[in-house]
Amino acid sequence: SISGKAIAGISGTIYAPSALVSITGNGQLSEAIDADKVRLSGNGQLIDKGLISGTGVPVSATEGANTGSITVAKFYGTIANGVNSNTTALIDWGNGNVTDGTVSNDPNGGLDVVSNVTYAEEGSYTTTVNLVVQGVVTSTVSSTATVADAVLTAGTLTPPSAIEGQAFSNVTVFHFTDADPAATTADYTAQVTLGDGNSVTLSSTPSANGQIVAHTGGGFDVQLSHTYAEELHNATFGVTVTDNEGGGGTGTRSIASASTTTFSVADAALSGTAGLSAVEGTST
Repeated sequence: SISGKAIAGISGTIYAPSALVSITGNGQLSEAIDADKVRLSGNGQLIDKGLISGTGVPVSATEGANTGSITVAKFYGTIANGVNSNTTALIDWGNGNVTDGTVSNDPNGGLDVVSNVTYAEEGSYTTTVNLVVQGVVTSTVSSTATVADAVLTAGTLTPPSAIEGQAFSNVTVFHFTDADPAATTADYTAQVTLGDGNSVTLSSTPSANGQIVAHTGGGFDVQLSHTYAEELHNATFGVTVTDNEGGGGTGTRSIASASTTTFSVADAALSGTAGLSAVEGTST
């Protein structure tokens, strides 16, 4: 179509096999590309979006730890011949974060989309990658990010020095650490096997049985409060901590535990008084 003033010196037929061409008032040529096509700046070729294929690459990660640079998608087809600064990627990580990806030519053919991410919680997430050429989304692929729970590491088990009938309160019996730098005491529960046939469950909420607290200098401590009714010998005393934090939902919970089969509770010392009262010359 011709719009604006007549342009001197232009005659003949204008061919537009792949796109519509209009001549504007200043003599400039411009294109109106079909909605289902994009132009590659590298070679000026118009291609159908449908000729661009891609696959998402599964992501493996650990909560709280950055993945470093990883490939999250690969794209193939004519588009690979025209990658330039106008070829970008947008990544939805499935955890509420959307970031840009770096698009580069794969030496084995096609394009790679590379980026990095840190997931705050374990679970399974759906990642979506959009390849964008000249501001147009040309292809979308999805995959799964599997995020493992950060590892718990058992520290020192310290059974209480207990005496039957004597109460003790908030005595540290177990220390552990979590590889997740964002971990808090609220993430855990601790099951304490007392050795007398009973067990208690502890959390970050203080209770009559004890609590889980942050350890000065790093890690966490399990503190126990209890009264043993009887002395014990070679009993089993143990602590198992489970990471119960929330997240994407389907991962395996990390556990740290330790136990001993030589736990003892001392017998309480006997006490009493002795005396004799008598009058001289009188039989008792």
